[in-house]
Amino acid sequence: MILQRLFPERKEIDPEHYRRHLLGLNQMLLPWAGGLALVAWLPYIVVDVQLYAEHGPWLLLLRSGLSLVGILLIIFYFIKPLQKLAPVWMAVLAIYLVAVTPLITNLVENDPRYVSGYQLVLILMAFVPLTFWAVLSLLLTSIGIYFVLAFFMHPELFGPSYEYVLLNVIVALVVTVAMHYANERIRLGLILRENHLSATRRSLRSRNLQMLREMHMARRVQRKLLPAEFPDNEHLETAGYYRSIEQVGGDFFEIEQLSEYSGDPDDHRMLIVVADASGHGVPAALIASMAKASFRNALRKRIFKPHLILQDANRDLLDYLLDDHYLTAYIMLIDPDGGMMYFSNASHRPAILVRPGRVDAGLEQLDSHGALLGMFEDATFETRGMPLESEARLFFYTDGIVESLNAHGEEYGLDRLYFKLREMRSFDLNASIKAIFSDLRRFIDSVEPADDIAMLMCRIKSFTLATGEYTLDTEPSRPAVMHGSMSEELRLLFRNQNWDAAIQLIKARLEQTPHRSALWYNLSMLYERRGDHELAREAINTAVGLKEREARRMQERRRLLEERPGQQ
Repeated sequence: MILQRLFPERKEIDPEHYRRHLLGLNQMLLPWAGGLALVAWLPYIVVDVQLYAEHGPWLLLLRSGLSLVGILLIIFYFIKPLQKLAPVWMAVLAIYLVAVTPLITNLVENDPRYVSGYQLVLILMAFVPLTFWAVLSLLLTSIGIYFVLAFFMHPELFGPSYEYVLLNVIVALVVTVAMHYANERIRLGLILRENHLSATRRSLRSRNLQMLREMHMARRVQRKLLPAEFPDNEHLETAGYYRSIEQVGGDFFEIEQLSEYSGDPDDHRMLIVVADASGHGVPAALIASMAKASFRNALRKRIFKPHLILQDANRDLLDYLLDDHYLTAYIMLIDPDGGMMYFSNASHRPAILVRPGRVDAGLEQLDSHGALLGMFEDATFETRGMPLESEARLFFYTDGIVESLNAHGEEYGLDRLYFKLREMRSFDLNASIKAIFSDLRRFIDSVEPADDIAMLMCRIKSFTLATGEYTLDTEPSRPAVMHGSMSEELRLLFRNQNWDAAIQLIKARLEQTPHRSALWYNLSMLYERRGDHELAREAINTAVGLKEREARRMQERRRLLEERPGQQ
């Protein structure tokens, strides 16, 4: 009961832990205490002879015993089996001090100069790493020895002067007890905090292991987003590679056989989807999972045109994504029976067409106009078409390839990618994919990629030649950004890559309706394609700001409606 009241921390501390703590302190102090005991008394040899020559041999004998104890402590420190008894050796030193010092003090008839040394020894006991009760017992024993020796050796000294000496010794005793009590409370507090910290570390370690298990499971689940095997049929050969910078990531690609959704076994059309969710890690992986579900839902509804799939997925994602989350995607429909490929882009890196033939043959980006997914309600998309070419290759990829930086801050870039695609055009698809990634690793060297990496390569094998006329612009998802005759002009400018004129058209429209976020987004995309990256950032920031203000206005409107009393 007394122990609990004096040291309430003890009830929360494991006795074994407390014992190990004291053992560690004593092991640490053992050589220092031994060294101090070995040499600390040497300066007093001359003083003892000068002041009390008649007691010189006895004083020398008593003090030299301290050196013997010090030597033993140093020896025991270097013998590992004996280190476990460090508190015992420290207690031996303390016992010797508290027993011999009062004897020396009485030999010199309580000389005030020696009494002050005795007081110093008592105060030093406050720093001995033993339990409070052990130190208190040593102190009381020492005082008892002092009084008994004084009574039998020098009874004639008892008087006012002795009472003064006695008072000083008692004060030293009280100060020592108070200091050791404070040290013990501090020590117990440190042990308690260490216990709490250890418990916290164990909890964090357990949570971390649980998180790693969950991340591993999430990684396995996310692998389901990627094709279990890459199709290699009479019409198309495919190969791919994916790597995330964290356990899970936001890039994915898939290849769907539309016969599974149309119900027609003779439907040879294939749909290729490549997407990149904003951010990294778990949030990006969740967005990617929702996006894949949205794309498949569109196919289950028998929506097969690329721009309509993007439009349907955009409506779904708007209901789930926060304002600062979005997705880029690229969809291509390959129709071997019709000899055509149709593609629609939602602000993703466009696919690259690698034509067969000479190494210096041109590469073409298959791009179309389209907004980010999950950002704008009035986002627009378009589908464009091209005839299939035998032995041509299609390369789909995400930002992590071309935007990877080396130690000098240089991007891998499209030029290096183009060179590698030309170089590998006659190689096996898997070998080409590996060669591109190996070239990327050589370029960035020891720098880790800052973004997820996804690559998909396809080779066109056999198809039916397209007949009749076709247009590059096939069925925009909804009216273009402009209205009337201006929308046709804008589409023509996009097709001809006349970015300057297209920018002027959108700016003219913004003078009439400056608060349309989609216009600002389209302006940002045009600036980006023209190479004005700073203007592109300003435009997209304006678009996002307008969208956020619109959301706040709607929330305020809803709040007002909720606060309005109902009408009968």
